[in-house]
This record gives sequence, structure tokens and C-alpha cells, in this order.
Amino acid sequence: MRLAGLLAYRLARFFDVFGNWAYRVSKLLYSLVPVFLGPKEISGFIRDYYRTVYPEDAVEEWLPDSAPDLTPWEVKLFDRHNVRSGRMLVLGSGSGRESVALAHRGVRVIGVDTNAAAVRIAHRLARQEGAAVSFHMGIFLDLPYGPASFDFVFLSSNMLSSIPGSTQRQSFLAGLDRVLKTGGLAVVGFLREQREPSRIKRMSWRLYRLLARLPWANHLYQPGDECLAGHFFHAFQHEAEIRAELARAGARIRELNWTRGLVVLDFPSTQRKRMSLRQEECGASAPAGHPAPAIGSGVHPGPVGSPRPTGPDLDSDRSPRHPGGSPR
Repeated sequence: MRLAGLLAYRLARFFDVFGNWAYRVSKLLYSLVPVFLGPKEISGFIRDYYRTVYPEDAVEEWLPDSAPDLTPWEVKLFDRHNVRSGRMLVLGSGSGRESVALAHRGVRVIGVDTNAAAVRIAHRLARQEGAAVSFHMGIFLDLPYGPASFDFVFLSSNMLSSIPGSTQRQSFLAGLDRVLKTGGLAVVGFLREQREPSRIKRMSWRLYRLLARLPWANHLYQPGDECLAGHFFHAFQHEAEIRAELARAGARIRELNWTRGLVVLDFPSTQRKRMSLRQEECGASAPAGHPAPAIGSGVHPGPVGSPRPTGPDLDSDRSPRHPGGSPR
């Protein structure tokens, strides 16, 4: 018996050490994936990841029925921007927690999630709460909605950072701009580097950037690109990086909370073009001798009840709060 016990102990120690090294090797190999593969291939891995990790039958069992409420920081955010009416698209709606709570505030909500079981659970929650919310199954990178369909878009958690490649993230933001009405707002969550990169990590990034220059490598690689257990994430390295990326997408930052990983955007350049087209249409249709009606003169074209926030920023990037997520 003693011999069997000692053998079991030695084997356990061996596999413990072996597992530790295997994890390190796995982590190293995963870190090379975004160096050699482009956004298209990595996007396919992400779809495989969700099919494997979140199968529909398992989601039905372990995804609990959520209470329809907003976290304190979400309440403050939506109060600051007076989100109490209008139409909102919630991407990554999960079990419907935020969507149903927003409907109780007076917002007409459409939620989108990739998992059919999550969509069914969200529908069930909406029926139980008597909330008029629609939930659709779909991929948030391919929005099937028409132009100017929503006053708000809510993309919580770290979903922006799960899009591989800066160019692809900018294309996604252009899609948000397309479905937003003039003056509409997008609330977007992102992942940031949580701590100062170590010396080894900085050396790894320099090596990866050299490898990415190879003819058959991914020339779009950026420091902060990671593939964790098959799921891609880009961790923005500093505030200036995300500000520059959003500016290239034509977005204007209305509020940025770097600590929490959250930004509120609008798209003034595209919206000015829409207003100009509307003015031209009104001018063309106005009777002779009568001026066309003025559109947006002297007033910020915000969505219904969404003035630019004033007063103290209760959750700004100057706040000492620790980063927090949005439980689905």
C-alpha cells in the first residue's frame, strides 16, 4: 500500500511539472498565432472557439436566468447621456440582462448574440418581465440592419478588442456609424494592458515585429495582439493608441474611461454629410420662393434626450476605480 501511495505521489508530481511546462509551451505557441496568421484566419478560429467552449446544450444548463438590472456604473453612464428613449442595438446581448433593463428605462432594444441558446434564454427573460425586446442570432461583425436604424449602439465587455487587426476594427466602427442615426452614440468596451509590460514581454514584442516582416507572415501584427486558448484579443497599450485608432475610423470621443475600458463615440463627419444631403433634398423639394427648412442650425444634432454630458464626470478616466466587466 505504501509503495502504491508513493508511486501515485511521484506520478502526480511528474504530471504537475509536465503540465506546467506544457502550459508554458502552449502559451508561447498561441502568442505566435497573430504573428503569422492574418485577421481572416484568426476570425475563423474565434468562431471555432465559441462553438467549442459554449455549445448550445451546455449554455442552456449553466447560463443562469439573469435579473434584468444594470450595474451601478452602467446606470451612471446611461444617466449621463440621458439614455431613456430611442432605439438601441445591444451587441453581445447574452442572457438579456442589460437589454431588458434598458427596455424598462423606456428604450426600444434589439439584442444580438451568436449563441442560439443565449438568445432563447434572453427571449424567456423578456417574456417574464413583459419587456418589448427583440433578440436576434447573428455575428456582430456583419450587421444586417439598414442605415440610420438606431439612436444608440451598446458593445460592452471587451468586444472591440476581439476583432483582429486595426483595419478590421476600423471597418467595424464604420458599420456602427452606418446603422446609427444622425447624432447617435456608440458605447464601446475594449481591453487595455493591465500593467506595465515586463522586460521579457517587451523583448518578445520586438522579436514578433521582426518575424511579422517575413514575406509569409502577418504584416498587420501589433504589440498587444494575443491569442489566448484560441481566442484573439488586442490589448491597447496606452490611451493614445485607442484615441488614434478611433480618430482614423472617423469617430469622435464623447467620453473615455481608460481604467474601465469604455468609450462613448459619435461620428460627426459622416453625420454632417447626412445633414447636408437632407438639406439638399429639402431645398430641391421646397416650392419656389420659399426657403428650405433649416436642419440642425445652432443645435447639436444629438439623439432624443442626449445632450453632451456636463458637470462632474462620475466615472471618468481620472477615477481611481478598478476595471470592471459587465456580467452577461
